[in-house]
Amino acid sequence: MASKPRLNARNANGARDLFEKRKDYDVYAIRTTQNRNVPARTGGENPVELGAIKDFTRDSRYLIGKASVEQYSILPDSSRIQKIKAVGDRRTVSAFDFVANSFDAMVKRYDQIIAANRIVPNENGSTELEVIRAVKGYSSSFRNYTEYNKGYYRLVVDNIPKARKDNISNLRDFLKIYSEVLLSGARSVPYFLSDYIRSDFNSQLTTGLVIEISSARYSDDGYKVENFLKSPNFQRYAKLAQEFGFMIDKKIPWRLVADIDSKAMRSRLMQLERDTEDVTSILQQYYTLVDTNDFIIMLNDVYAAYNFFIKNNSFANKTSSRQQEECSSKVIVREPIQITELSQIPTTEWVSLFVRLKNKFSGLMMNEKELSRIVILESQKVNYTSLENIVTSINRKFNFTPFDQGSATYKELEVKLRQSESLTDPLQQIKDFYVASLMNQY
Repeated sequence: MASKPRLNARNANGARDLFEKRKDYDVYAIRTTQNRNVPARTGGENPVELGAIKDFTRDSRYLIGKASVEQYSILPDSSRIQKIKAVGDRRTVSAFDFVANSFDAMVKRYDQIIAANRIVPNENGSTELEVIRAVKGYSSSFRNYTEYNKGYYRLVVDNIPKARKDNISNLRDFLKIYSEVLLSGARSVPYFLSDYIRSDFNSQLTTGLVIEISSARYSDDGYKVENFLKSPNFQRYAKLAQEFGFMIDKKIPWRLVADIDSKAMRSRLMQLERDTEDVTSILQQYYTLVDTNDFIIMLNDVYAAYNFFIKNNSFANKTSSRQQEECSSKVIVREPIQITELSQIPTTEWVSLFVRLKNKFSGLMMNEKELSRIVILESQKVNYTSLENIVTSINRKFNFTPFDQGSATYKELEVKLRQSESLTDPLQQIKDFYVASLMNQY
């Protein structure tokens, strides 16, 4: 007799058990929605997607709302975020205006179905899908990124051995040690905002395209199966979602993701008098490119780190070899610097550091020969083109992830570079001292 798959994984399970259960969920989740019960194991193929139910770990769907079609990282325009009316427990939940409008319309239709007694009570007593209301929506990836990285440079500085600290006399000495730590440390959260946006640390809730109708734990597959996939109302919910332009995340079935290329979502955009010709035009209207700000983020991080170092290490005893023989010492007095003093380091050196940090935190990890070629190429452009163009060129070389086809060996995207202002809201929150302009004049 064929055994049934186990679709009840939880993080508390052992590693092997967890792996097998997660695999079972991935393979048999769609059959469960079709049968309203966990099917027996079969030797044949099982569908991985069905209608509105999509697997966001496949292809590049995980980048929806995180990257433009040219593969640049993007941030939602906060002025286009709107509160959702159909919310639960007096919550404040938001999404892009067209997404919020579509969800509110979907809930209105669902409420009509409820009033017509066409929603069936769940057999297990759960109230999921008996009523639909938004409980989670848009959150700021910039705010989350800032929180993740808050105080990281303090940790780095505090852990520099005293012997090395005593040898730091100026910005160049500090940058040498600080960059070594950044490039060699086992840091998990990406250093740059653009890399953070594209990473797993950045939830799809930050895209403005996502609404969740439950606050259940993402890790509890058993809950997903019992309260959603096996629910007598799940198929109706899935069909309604598709009708109103939403995709359902198979791994999180209470998560609705706006399909910005669907006719239903385009009609919502037309109601708002937006340009709705294609996905690119939608991204241009609702998102801001952020990649060119990475260079400024690096400069401001070094500036903050160095001044933090000086604040906590204003004095040091630095003894030369001759002074050691004479048993005397030299006291160093360190003074805070202004942001303009970063120009003490030639632009070519900043470019080299930027390339190497990009290499590490993008996850591509090119070999030294390939990396040196990029450093030389981009450094040669200094004083011949704007720093923004140099940064854009560097980002084009690293805007891949291990999930993108062909990224194992480096290649450039064969697309026309879309021009964009280097600093637009909400990135004005970054303490911008116009260092990029200063560096370009050096």
